[in-house]
Amino acid sequence: MATKTVKTDSKGFFSAEIVVEGGPGIKDVEVTATPQGGNSALAATSGKNNPFLGEWKQDTNTTPDIIIAAFYDNNRWTVSNSTWTDTVEGTYSVSGNRANVNVSGNSHGIPSKVYYLINNGRLEEHHYEDNEVYYFNKKG
Repeated sequence: MATKTVKTDSKGFFSAEIVVEGGPGIKDVEVTATPQGGNSALAATSGKNNPFLGEWKQDTNTTPDIIIAAFYDNNRWTVSNSTWTDTVEGTYSVSGNRANVNVSGNSHGIPSKVYYLINNGRLEEHHYEDNEVYYFNKKG
């Protein structure tokens, strides 16, 4: 029997114990891990405690445009609009109920720094530069 224990790092991101039992016919063992609740590296980045993860649909839009803010488990963030031909992109970091976003790809006038708050289950998008606030509900 072989046992392999994987410890958590200083931030507690991963922990597993793999036990392989068998006889002399076992030469190689391959292990594939998929984080719970996602299809990528959620367990390696922010864990289950990331309340921002997923897609959020703007609920205060006065035009027929459909605006979606999305937070991915690899710390990637995007905003799309049903009338745009491209997507605004950036990265984010989470601290409690706040996500700070650094916008990188941007052709739609969105300020280069925005932050999001979650209040009562709603997402608030705050712009540092113009003090605008937009509201989103979890898509689904």
